[in-house]
Amino acid sequence: MKQNKKILPDIFIRTYGCASNRFDSQQLTFDLINNNFFVYNQSFGSDKQFFRDKYESFIASKVKIFIIHTCPITSYLEKLTNEFIKYLQKINKKAKIILTGCSTRYKYSLLKRKNILNSKNLVIIDLDKIPYYLSKRRGQTSKCEVEFNHFEPGTVLIKKGCNKYCTYCICPRICKKFRCLTFQEILSQIRQLKSWQFKSIEFAGPCIGDWHDPFDNSLTFFDLVKHILEQTDFRITNLELHPSDVPNELIYFLKSEKIDREISIPIQSGSDRILQIMNRRYNVAYLKKIFKKLFTKIPDLRLTTDIIVGFPGESEKDFKKTINFLKQFPFFQIDVYSYSPRKGAVVSSRRRIKVEDIRRRISRLKEDRILQKIINITSL
Repeated sequence: MKQNKKILPDIFIRTYGCASNRFDSQQLTFDLINNNFFVYNQSFGSDKQFFRDKYESFIASKVKIFIIHTCPITSYLEKLTNEFIKYLQKINKKAKIILTGCSTRYKYSLLKRKNILNSKNLVIIDLDKIPYYLSKRRGQTSKCEVEFNHFEPGTVLIKKGCNKYCTYCICPRICKKFRCLTFQEILSQIRQLKSWQFKSIEFAGPCIGDWHDPFDNSLTFFDLVKHILEQTDFRITNLELHPSDVPNELIYFLKSEKIDREISIPIQSGSDRILQIMNRRYNVAYLKKIFKKLFTKIPDLRLTTDIIVGFPGESEKDFKKTINFLKQFPFFQIDVYSYSPRKGAVVSSRRRIKVEDIRRRISRLKEDRILQKIINITSL
């Protein structure tokens, strides 16, 4: 969000994790603005890079309240969050730091350790209680004008909770209530974003491609995308789809000029054996089929994907199958995650692969003549 530089914001919001978290931070921003707070929402940015420019860094050093929307999906991400908290406490000793989001609901979160929480200026507050907490701490002030950065998308929530139950993931254990929002609820969000003059939108929710209207199962994600493309002026960006949710009719609409060409379809592995243990609900033959269709129908597609290296039970043969699969398609980027054990996930108790073996495998990806230019190492 771009603000008037003559007036410093009261609050800085930094968000880790998925589009669902960005949606929650966006809605929190709307609520705080309505309560007469001046908010800087760092909606997009690198998890590894604390601030995108000198202005953001300056704001962070001056604001009174810093809200960190957390995500426990990997221990690596929580360690980055911890590093950020420590850095923030150095550059702004007076700021009140509020932790909220999924890590605060995850029993085994690294951010709940005493050495992190042992600070007078750091508190954990549920997201929906933050506006009341801040209003109680500070009296009302005159409303500040806020200008959104329209180069960034507004976020539209279409699903809550996840029912895929991948064996490495803790999301279904944290967000236990699964619900698809109705078509009308989604349109209401879109109208709100239009009133704020956003030009593009992204969808939030786990595995958005299997969305359907809970009161009319005939209305699917395909119908939602079709409506937005044909009945609104919005572009669709940051589209991420579970491989099992890419039907032929959707592929046809993905050709639209109003959908960004960079689309993410995380495969996680190129081994049928590992995909079955992960409970991913597809096999390599299916992946090849949909990727061939995508690249045939959309020649300028910039397809990104994710893989997990070192998943419990992944043999050298399994890893080689993943490498061979990745070489068969012209991926735009491949995000590489080392397996992160999370208590509560189904496979968390399985025998783990040694860290040094995981690092050797990742090094092989980085050194591969074909893959090295498109590999993005997300965690080690």
